[in-house]
Amino acid sequence: MKNNKILIISIIALVLINIVTIAFVLTKNEERIRRGGNPERRQKMIEKRLELTPKQTQQFRAAHSEHDNWVENNAKTTFNLRKQLYHAANANDTIKMKILSDSLGQLQAKKEMATVAHFAALRKICNTKQQQKMDKMLLRQMERMQKR
Repeated sequence: MKNNKILIISIIALVLINIVTIAFVLTKNEERIRRGGNPERRQKMIEKRLELTPKQTQQFRAAHSEHDNWVENNAKTTFNLRKQLYHAANANDTIKMKILSDSLGQLQAKKEMATVAHFAALRKICNTKQQQKMDKMLLRQMERMQKR
């Protein structure tokens, strides 16, 4: 009798743990999708919405790959500068903090310019109808980013 009670309590506990785990995973997945989701999935969605030809798709993917590599390298540099800035702040080194924050600002400006140049290059791949669709998509994305 006691063993049955323990078994029933254990089963109920496991069911509750599973429910909580599933809810957690689904919530995180919804948040990830809302913030941009899977980059490959997002890229395929853009290709579909713009109705790209196979040649355009290949050009888009090559441009994305090149841009993603640049962004990844930029992110590493940004991380290192922020880490140095944090240490300089802890050491109360205001001169080094100023230099590092200026470097971060310049890096952010380069990132903005690279992003704009990237989308301008993608736009050149498109025909007139696709360019109009792309312009609308980019404006909607900028509006979403403004709200964050």
